[in-house]
Amino acid sequence: MLFLREQRIILCIIIVLLLVVVPLEATDFVLSESSIPTDEITEEKIQDHFHEIIVKWRDGVNLPTIPGTALIDKDMEERIAKLAVHNHYKVQDVMYSVQNHADIEYVQPNYRYKIHARASQTSVRPVQATDPDIMKQWHLEAVSLPSAWTLSKGNSNIIIAILDTGVDLESPDLAANLVPGYNVLKPELPPKDDYGHGTQVASILGSIGNNQLGGAGVLWNAKIMPIKVLDRGGEGDDYSIGQGIRYAVRNGAKVIVLSLGDRLYSKHMDEAVRFAENEGVLLVAATGNNGSTVNYPAAFPTVLAVGAFDQNYKVPAYSNFGPEIDVVAPGQDIYTTTLRGQSVVNSGTSMSAPIVAGIAGLIYSKYPDMKPWQVRQLLRQSAVDMHEAGWDQRSGYGRVDAYRALTMVPEIDIWENNNTVEQSKVFPRDTKIYSALQGVNDVDWFYIDIKHRGKVNVPFNSDFQGLGVQWFRYVMNEQNEAGILTPVAYSPERNFESGRYYFRVSVVNWDRMIASLQQKSVHPSQFDQTSIEYQLEHLFTVAEDQYEVNNTIHQAALIDIMKIEYIEEGNPYITVQGTLHRDGDLDWYQLDLPNPGEVILEVVNDYGRLDPVLTISRTLSSTASRYTVIDDHPQGAGEYWRGNVEAGKFYFMVTDYQRAKHPIPYEIRITYIQKYVDSWEPNNQRYVAPAIMKDHDVYAFLNGNQDRDWFAFYIEEDTYVDIDFTALVPKHNLDGVEFAMNIFESTKGTYTYSKSVANMRELLYHNIFSPGVYYIELMKSGVESTNNLQIPYKLRLTKKPVGEINRANMKVVLKDLYNPELEKAVYELVNRNIVQGFPDQTYRPLKPLTRGELVTLILRSKNIDITKEALAIPKRLTNQDIQSNHWAYDAMKVAMQRKIIVGYQDQTLRPDAFVTRAELAVMLRRAHSESYQELKAIGNLPAMPDVAKQHWAHYDISINVWMGFVESFGDDYFKPDKNADREQVALALHRILERKL
Repeated sequence: MLFLREQRIILCIIIVLLLVVVPLEATDFVLSESSIPTDEITEEKIQDHFHEIIVKWRDGVNLPTIPGTALIDKDMEERIAKLAVHNHYKVQDVMYSVQNHADIEYVQPNYRYKIHARASQTSVRPVQATDPDIMKQWHLEAVSLPSAWTLSKGNSNIIIAILDTGVDLESPDLAANLVPGYNVLKPELPPKDDYGHGTQVASILGSIGNNQLGGAGVLWNAKIMPIKVLDRGGEGDDYSIGQGIRYAVRNGAKVIVLSLGDRLYSKHMDEAVRFAENEGVLLVAATGNNGSTVNYPAAFPTVLAVGAFDQNYKVPAYSNFGPEIDVVAPGQDIYTTTLRGQSVVNSGTSMSAPIVAGIAGLIYSKYPDMKPWQVRQLLRQSAVDMHEAGWDQRSGYGRVDAYRALTMVPEIDIWENNNTVEQSKVFPRDTKIYSALQGVNDVDWFYIDIKHRGKVNVPFNSDFQGLGVQWFRYVMNEQNEAGILTPVAYSPERNFESGRYYFRVSVVNWDRMIASLQQKSVHPSQFDQTSIEYQLEHLFTVAEDQYEVNNTIHQAALIDIMKIEYIEEGNPYITVQGTLHRDGDLDWYQLDLPNPGEVILEVVNDYGRLDPVLTISRTLSSTASRYTVIDDHPQGAGEYWRGNVEAGKFYFMVTDYQRAKHPIPYEIRITYIQKYVDSWEPNNQRYVAPAIMKDHDVYAFLNGNQDRDWFAFYIEEDTYVDIDFTALVPKHNLDGVEFAMNIFESTKGTYTYSKSVANMRELLYHNIFSPGVYYIELMKSGVESTNNLQIPYKLRLTKKPVGEINRANMKVVLKDLYNPELEKAVYELVNRNIVQGFPDQTYRPLKPLTRGELVTLILRSKNIDITKEALAIPKRLTNQDIQSNHWAYDAMKVAMQRKIIVGYQDQTLRPDAFVTRAELAVMLRRAHSESYQELKAIGNLPAMPDVAKQHWAHYDISINVWMGFVESFGDDYFKPDKNADREQVALALHRILERKL
């Protein structure tokens, strides 16, 4: 099975690499067969999904024929179909072949779902009922059901659907509470339970009370609709469960119980869940039993996510947790009934979900007109705290209490008192808030904790105009240790640094609020008592890591293997933290190994939904068949590789098995155990100095303070030379060590140039050399304890003729300018103070620019004194996403005044958002309009397949391409929505400035 999975991952990588060069047309298929007989379809299951796909086709068309598949089922109303994939094809291959098809809205694997009983069955045991069974049901008292039953014992006015393995239809303790159901797996058969789990869930929810049989359910009388979506092994598929949800909704269910789940996000399941919510149906789901991340569908914002607690009122370790959890209910040693009337005790969040669903049924008996969100709200409001006050990620809002739910007055604003920043309430990620201001003078404060740098999207909706959200953060300073509450410019496109952020909901436009109240016929005397409702959602996307762009092996980010921070068992290692910030993200890295040895790679994963895949390549190759794929562990775990390596480049890549984005970074632990080799010895005298070539890495050793290493190089014409010496040991091992580099001309006995550093790993010398032969002498010295210290090092000689670049006034040397035009452009822009390099002597040409950065560079290219001109503009920027303390405030202000930028329709400037190539073209023409020639006729415009004449930036893009300032790609595609990088900007500005000259 692992072999098949590895093959599939390799083939997917090949396809991705091909798509980078040759994008598929919208109507192309790469598979040839038009239909496959159903009897040839494999039944084999893959770890996370079946050998099937789910396809949704667009409105107004029919399901297109997909080669390599056979139709299993389709829903014309929803425009979705389940197709089996022929066993000669991989699921991902078929998906990639049709994902750009014009008639297809989306395609995805048909994911596996499992029951949420404990993975270990040791807790499931038969019970010989010698006492009244209700005395064994500790969970009833734990949620105050005996008291609640004095108010209501059930609800026969609503249907509660259980999507599971079916139900024992002949159970005497259930039969009277059952209504006709449905078998999604085999529609011709009744939804009969052939596993036992569904019957256990149904018995907890609705065993008939006071009938002298077994125990009592949460609801003594009910209407339970059994829907079979799981097989006799307790497993089911995404499509069938989605169809089960739709069947329940269409056939009158008010509540749906889902004691099942999976860690993977599914677009299809998301649509089914939203359909239920929009139709007024409450979904209650178990969080799962992995002691990890909340599973789907419980993780969806509109699903009530239920964890477990035990007889000691503690949350057991197996109960999944996280920002999505709502409440907990009894889940340990729950007495219930299984097949053929047998009594069992079972554990898991599967047992918790039906308890909460039953309490929801009691709530509906008292409040039949409540909407799903109101029931969720009341269950949260009436829950009893188990840990800290309010919400926490282990128990949510607390343990459910049926009596409190039936006796408390439902409130829409369950977070009061939160009128001040000190009373702020937590707003967890991936959740929704339904709340209200209690009058126009009320203020609601919330806070969010951002664990990792990224984008925070908080959509805000209200039927009342004039309501708004304002963001703040405590900023520390030397005078105020407690910090100052400072406004924060919010934008969903902005990357927020980690930390705690506060926001308040209040009236921000009084005129609009008063008009809105008057439209609703609210008398002014009631303005301060009117409930002003609103909804919020908290969405988060982790930011790209510092190593981007590294999506291909040719873009692999170089990791300095010698920046060692840790030592374990005598072996030093480093750690690298990366993020999978978008779907399809591939993170490639490279090591420059000075010597043969052994490398150990360990991907450390603390996020339950991430299933990391580690790919190894010993050469710079795009041929994926040469890669080694490591995927030995299931989701939620890490991956490990250990192997012998040669000196030179070594590549590896990290991605997710499903190629999905994730909000939590991963960590790579890299251990390098060197086998030292110095092939340049003996070279301790000038007369035996070996010659070294340019652009070639030399690996050698300095063996103590007495050793000298000599090398020679030859210069034919006036040449700019970089000599880069790097000690290949951790910096903390160099305390008290000094390195010296002396450079001799062949005709002189004393050195011409000399440079030294202490306590540093790198010694860099650069200068212009005249023709001749030169010698390099390397040595070390230092305190007595370092006399015999052996230091491996790398030496690299880089040469460029002076005539290639005008370096007369060169201010910096940048190491990653990989073509002559870019090198010339960057150095001239550096000398004009337009662009800068980074402290590590790199330019990072493939790094995208933000709007603030681009505006600053454009203004510098026009020799504008940004600070002076900004001060002369009396009008302040009123855009909500930039404050005066933002680093690019002055530049954005000047650019607005000069109409280089105009802002967005939502009154934002988005200074921290990456600028697109279309925006680059527009800003360049607006700023440097004098450098552009107007196109006389439309026929002169370059044709680009992805820039239609109706495109908002069509003219600016066309004239930039025509003038040669911004180039299209080799296939004539411009890719207007792609981020503009530092190389494209430098080349464009340099070309424009050269034209002016």
